[in-house]
Amino acid sequence: MAHDVKIFWKVFKLEVLPSLNGLTYPVKRVCYEITALVELEDNSEIASLMGETVLEDPNEKNFMPYFDLDEQTILKWVKESIGTQTARELEAEVTQNVLKIVKPELLEM
Repeated sequence: MAHDVKIFWKVFKLEVLPSLNGLTYPVKRVCYEITALVELEDNSEIASLMGETVLEDPNEKNFMPYFDLDEQTILKWVKESIGTQTARELEAEVTQNVLKIVKPELLEM
């Protein structure tokens, strides 16, 4: 039986500096969580991974004021910082982790 796995990225914590290069409250470090969810007939199973990345210093052209930020923008920065390939590998890892909970025989693979 195939299991539909849903992947969710979430910002867990931000490290914000008071100022940098004349810019106020730039985001420097992002802690994030990637969760894989499988909904079964009678329950759900999840597996999660935590990660952290340090963002490049912003400049006047790419700076976004802290109070204008949303989670989607921050997660875009995270994925750009870690790279598309790493993001895919992390999603694959968390997917395998949740499938091992749902189908323990995958542990032998």
